[in-house]
Amino acid sequence: MLETATGIMTKEINAVRAELHRFQNQQSDAAVQLHCIAIDTNLAAALDGQNDASFREILASNVEHLRDAIRTKRLRNTPAESHLGISRLSDEHDKKADHVAVNSGPNLLNSFGASISR
Repeated sequence: MLETATGIMTKEINAVRAELHRFQNQQSDAAVQLHCIAIDTNLAAALDGQNDASFREILASNVEHLRDAIRTKRLRNTPAESHLGISRLSDEHDKKADHVAVNSGPNLLNSFGASISR
């Protein structure tokens, strides 16, 4: 295992994975679930020491695909769903995914890059 995936980095990756799992388990959209699985697989590989430039590009691409899937899901919500509170609940879960995918993903990528250059 590379030194980038030890100590604090391992805890950060595991925390992101746990949040991603919680989010994924609450989703009914297959595309969102698929992208969560892809990101989780990448993060598991990071824990095993995977950390080259092409790996980081793939992880970043998977994060972007998750963000797009969430946006597409939001667009598919109908006004009838919003009356039932489904849209509001979905948006709340989507915001969590945005946090995981948008905020945590790039931070992890930046951390990996910083660790490599040391």
